[in-house]
Amino acid sequence: MWLSEAHIREHKLKGQKKLEHRQEYSRPVVTEFFSWVEHQFERQGLLPSSPLTKALHYVRERRVRLEVFLLDPEVQIDTPS
Repeated sequence: MWLSEAHIREHKLKGQKKLEHRQEYSRPVVTEFFSWVEHQFERQGLLPSSPLTKALHYVRERRVRLEVFLLDPEVQIDTPS
C-alpha cells in the first residue's frame, strides 16, 4: 500500500488537506518516476519490441491521466484494503 495514501485514509484527510498532502509527498515521487521514464528513452539500447520499452511508452502517453490524482482529491490512486 502506498504510504501517502494510507496516511490520507488514517487521518481522514479530505479536499484541500488531501491535495496538500499529495503535493508534498506524492508529487515528488511522481516527478522522479517520470524523470526516470524520460531518462530511459534518452539512453541508448532500448529495443522497440522490449516489454519495458512498450511499458514506458504506455506510461509516457498517459502521464496526464496518471497524474490526475494530484489535482483532484476525489480520485484515488489505489484501492483501499
